Amino acid sequence: MPDAEEKSDARDGRLSGPKSFPNRQAEFERKQHSKRALELCADRVEAYAECATGRTITLPFYCRGVFNELNECLKQHKPAEQN
Repeated sequence: MPDAEEKSDARDGRLSGPKSFPNRQAEFERKQHSKRALELCADRVEAYAECATGRTITLPFYCRGVFNELNECLKQHKPAEQN
C-alpha cells in the first residue's frame, strides 16, 4: 500500500493543471486537411456509401474499385508532409 508521500505526489500530479499538448496545432491542421479532402471527394464518398449499402461480407470484394478511386482522390488532396 502506498504511503502518504506517494499518495500526495500522485495527487499533485493529477491536479497540477492542464497538460501541454505540443502537437495540438499539427493535429488540428491534419483534421482540417482531412475534412477538406473529404469535401473535395464528396462524389466518390457518396458512390462508395451507395455501393456499401446493404453489403456485409461482400463489401471489400464488390466495392474494391470504388474504394480505390476514393483513396486516390484523398491522396491527391493530402498535404505533402503526410505522404
